[in-house]
Amino acid sequence: MQNARKLAVLLALGASIGITGFAGDAHAQSARSTSLAQNQLILDRTDVLTFPQLSVEYTNLLALDYGAFAQAGSGLALLGNERLAFGLGIAQGNVLGDRVTTPINTHPNLGGVDNLLGAGYPTPHTIVDLFFGMDIGSGLFGAHLAIGHGGDSFTPTIDSNLDDNSNGQTFVRADVGFSLQGNFRLDTALRLMFNSADNTLDGDTVRDGSVFQAGVNARAYTPLAAGIDLGLLGDIQITTGGNTTYRDAPLDDIESSATNFSIAAGAGPVYTIDGVTTLAGYGILGFATTSEDPDENVDNNATSSYHLILPGVAVAADIHLTDWLYFRTGAQYLFLINSETEEQNTNTANDDTITRDRNSGFGWSAGLGLKVGNFALDGTLQHGFLTSGPNFIGGQAPGLFSMVSASYAF
Repeated sequence: MQNARKLAVLLALGASIGITGFAGDAHAQSARSTSLAQNQLILDRTDVLTFPQLSVEYTNLLALDYGAFAQAGSGLALLGNERLAFGLGIAQGNVLGDRVTTPINTHPNLGGVDNLLGAGYPTPHTIVDLFFGMDIGSGLFGAHLAIGHGGDSFTPTIDSNLDDNSNGQTFVRADVGFSLQGNFRLDTALRLMFNSADNTLDGDTVRDGSVFQAGVNARAYTPLAAGIDLGLLGDIQITTGGNTTYRDAPLDDIESSATNFSIAAGAGPVYTIDGVTTLAGYGILGFATTSEDPDENVDNNATSSYHLILPGVAVAADIHLTDWLYFRTGAQYLFLINSETEEQNTNTANDDTITRDRNSGFGWSAGLGLKVGNFALDGTLQHGFLTSGPNFIGGQAPGLFSMVSASYAF
């Protein structure tokens, strides 16, 4: 797979980000989560993409996210009651992943769908993105289904002897989740995803590829003392896939493959002050590994790598300033240990090249929130605006917000 190394790094980075906790406003916004630097100990409505059973906790809600231009945005509509809920995702940019593939300080809901198979294939576009949740008495059950396709084709003139040329990519994602509720709460979900794509020239397939991903997310939430809760976090994910380039005899077809595996676990407290202000922090240990073979018919050309998060830390504060105004801020830090081994097609005694490095990643974010009755408006502040101010007082001009979300609960 052409982008396997990039995907492995995202898995390693995202392992510290992709695990969810429990606390917060039931009608929270995507911009709120981004303002909190994607801190996963503070509940957000976007959690339904990981745990679809939680849709029963956000019923009768219409929420829209706005990016820097008209084509950047997303939405979520949920209808029902505390027993049964149905939902529709609108242009969710992260429909082909969850927080496991969310790097620091991005807006995962904005923009287009990820192209997991690489630029050689057309980008897929979402056709349906549906959510379902219900209270089954002993807990919550839910499901999520997303299907999409992207492609293009060219038909030569009627007099031509050539057949159609086409490119296409299709994806299917399915999630099933179950939650136990009470003083001890457990949220779990199984995620399955499949992408397939091909390139056709003159009616013949010249290249095709596929990716399969399976993941399990889990979160436990238990009270420690008055106003203090502990979240226990876990995530496991495996991705495997490859491409085949078909060539005329006597040349052999080129078959490439890649496998990625990641696991992470962590814990952290949530402090709730007077039920309106939340302070959260957690630590994470994570590990991701990948193996890639660009041509299975050629020896000594494979690569393998691992990425170790030791440790990852996330902190955030959702501060209720007045009855209608919130200030939110968060930060993430990851210390990464990376190693890559590349086989060399030589006859030397040592035919492997090993590269190791240690580095870190840090990101911060902040935002404002307004809430009047059932209406909420949240914005993630531009970094330059927060530190330098607007032009009229001698600062920069990046604009006020990098993302804005609005919702109404009815």
